Amino acid sequence: MGSKKILAAAVTALFFFSLSASVSEARLHGAAAHTERREEKEKSNLPPYVDFGGGYSVYDPMKDRPPDEGLNVVETNFFFFGPLLVRPWTDAIVLHHVGVPDGDVSSSRIHQAHIGNGWQGIGYHYVIRQDGTIERGRPLATIGAHAYRGNYHTVGINLSGNFDEEIPTGEQIDSLIHLLTFLCRHYHLTPNEYTIVGHRDVNYDTACPGYNLYVLLPEIRQAVADELQGSAAGEEAAYTEVKILGEPELREEQFVRYIHRKNSNPQLNCTVEELVHYYYEEGESEGVRADLALCQAIKETGCFAFGGDVQPSQNNYCGLGATGRGVRGQFFATPRRGVRAHIQHLMAYATTRLPQQPILDERYEVLREKYPQYYGKVNTWVGLNGKWAVPGRRYGQDILRIFEEVKTD
Repeated sequence: MGSKKILAAAVTALFFFSLSASVSEARLHGAAAHTERREEKEKSNLPPYVDFGGGYSVYDPMKDRPPDEGLNVVETNFFFFGPLLVRPWTDAIVLHHVGVPDGDVSSSRIHQAHIGNGWQGIGYHYVIRQDGTIERGRPLATIGAHAYRGNYHTVGINLSGNFDEEIPTGEQIDSLIHLLTFLCRHYHLTPNEYTIVGHRDVNYDTACPGYNLYVLLPEIRQAVADELQGSAAGEEAAYTEVKILGEPELREEQFVRYIHRKNSNPQLNCTVEELVHYYYEEGESEGVRADLALCQAIKETGCFAFGGDVQPSQNNYCGLGATGRGVRGQFFATPRRGVRAHIQHLMAYATTRLPQQPILDERYEVLREKYPQYYGKVNTWVGLNGKWAVPGRRYGQDILRIFEEVKTD
């Protein structure tokens, strides 16, 4: 891709509203309060060297019907004030968040807000609700109104939520990946940092699409690439029946050898041999597969190198309570107690049977009370995808690949 086209793919955005605004004062992302260019309105959709309508065809809803994404997109059939122009080419997809405090905003509400800006209607092509429902905004073929001076070559996707404060739901991320896979296939795009972007990549005075979504973009791009290549489906088929509960298949000495080979200086408050033995004792006591729990700990800690928000002194081997942006999560007095809490949290997903030991995992009750759809109902490692970690689309597969490495080491 040439430098001019890369620059053309760079997306400028509408100014991000102040997070300190009250709910009654807050405006939807994309409202007039977010830009000082309101007087240009929808002329900003076009390149600076093109007059409105010059050389652009008008969208005909009878002729230019939307493609079938195969994703049960909710058809909204919005009325737009004025003709919509057909986008001449597509070389990027821009991700946004709604960015208001009241959460799960619908495409209909955004449509009304954008009409209030003096625009023809909703500027985004898709809105993804918190339950994963995809709602249509503007027809896909048309020029949007979501990226100042960049709309004429981009698709705009908005996820409901304020991701400087919230975390995207697993359902949202799953729908986003499926939608991005369709769009990349439809427009012959390779998923990378130029084709799947957030506002802040190209407009430095905005926080959109919010920190908690933006940090997931590398994993999202990789998941889209995997879907395009068909590898994710193959892994799912191979690993889908591996259970959280059960007897270990690997021996303790296999893990000791593997950990020492991968990390000559593990940041632990006990020996490697002791930690591995704790996992086997605690796992056997509760019926959890100790070998796969250890594989999860290896994934979460970078083979006990740590280096993220969780520090070695916490004896927290699976990120319990760590939600990013410096939130370190739980602290445990000893390595064994940290292992026990890890095993207990796995139990919370896999069974309603209470642990034999007093519960050390603070997240156990959170899962039981706030996520009854998961409590005791997720019995496979692949089932943890999008639940233990977000987006975590290949989370269980990653754990099982480590298992295969240890097995063949």
